[in-house]
Amino acid sequence: MLCFFLGIIGMIVQGAKGNEWAWQYRRWESIEQFKQTERLWIYAGDALLILSFVVGGIIGAMNHHYRGQRWQGWLLPPRRTPDGWAAFPGCETS
Repeated sequence: MLCFFLGIIGMIVQGAKGNEWAWQYRRWESIEQFKQTERLWIYAGDALLILSFVVGGIIGAMNHHYRGQRWQGWLLPPRRTPDGWAAFPGCETS
């Protein structure tokens, strides 16, 4: 729980002070060069966010589609068997 709150606090601090730290970290030829670099990082972050939603949606759709069918893979949670938990359905030991 502590790591969760420290992570949120870290994100807030980095969001508030990130540009200032980036400006101080190295010498920039001009303010325009700095702003252009920051803009590229914003685009990269946005692309990564969109990509994570797309991949998450694909995995969620696959999980929804294959649940209940015979296919048993890493997208499905373990099931309870009469004699205990199976690592994956279909992998029960006798």
